[in-house]
Amino acid sequence: MRGDKGLGGLQQDLKWPAHPVTAWLTARFPHRDAWRRRWQLRAAEPERATTSGPATLGKAFEYCVGLDLSAQVPYARRLACLPGEHARWLLSAAGFAPDGTQPVNTGPMDGSGWRRVRPAGALPSRPARLRAAAWYLACLDDLLYEDESGRNARRPVAYETAAGGLRPSFRRAATALRSLWNVYATAARPPLLTLGPVQTAPVLVPGYATGDLLAGTTLVEIKTGWLDSPEDVDQALCQVLAYGLLAVESQHDVTAVAVYAARFGMVLVDSLEPLACELAGGRVDLATAGADLRAVVESRPAGK
Repeated sequence: MRGDKGLGGLQQDLKWPAHPVTAWLTARFPHRDAWRRRWQLRAAEPERATTSGPATLGKAFEYCVGLDLSAQVPYARRLACLPGEHARWLLSAAGFAPDGTQPVNTGPMDGSGWRRVRPAGALPSRPARLRAAAWYLACLDDLLYEDESGRNARRPVAYETAAGGLRPSFRRAATALRSLWNVYATAARPPLLTLGPVQTAPVLVPGYATGDLLAGTTLVEIKTGWLDSPEDVDQALCQVLAYGLLAVESQHDVTAVAVYAARFGMVLVDSLEPLACELAGGRVDLATAGADLRAVVESRPAGK
């Protein structure tokens, strides 16, 4: 998740083979050939979404899926940073409505007093509206992160000003976002729904590692890139494995991990303990491995 800033972010660290976190994962879990073969078999079909988009596209699509599937109010900490009118629009687009227990015309708000009225199994009646809400969140991500971290609290006027330019940018991204959405709705949404109730943005290491979705007890990482090189595939594997281990260490109820390759409509799910044992070439105690990885994360040089 792009919100992994602060200490540098796990996703960014994994791009560097010599980084202490990447080096630890490579040394501890070197046996990756069987997983790579499973990936290649599943990804052998032609890509279903081939339209390119801006850099913000990946983040926007992650928000699309989270807004669509979340069983509870999604991205509550982000909502609390927004003007109340904006937050209410986002929740309405995602299929939520006031439950009558809280005043609805006040802000800031964190979603208290709202409930899902569109069942998670039902597709949105106006998916373009949901995609626009996701685009809004993605484009304001830097503003939201600064507010969330408490370093730079902004007045609502900052969001009003920033939101003024979103309509033209959304029109430019709409085709690519719609292409990913259509593949998701037909190929990936059904298997994701079978995993269980969805929670958005589970925090694994504050300021460093935040998952995309927790569906039941499965941690899901959404990948919208082309994933057309062995290095990209290895990074996806390392990221979801690291998230799984850190989730166990941080007391999340996680028993499986999944990579959702959005351009293929492919959801590859693995039980966490068998996967870790396969990659390690022997028995792995998940709690111990998670604690060891957390120690590497916390001991790496500042800014690395």
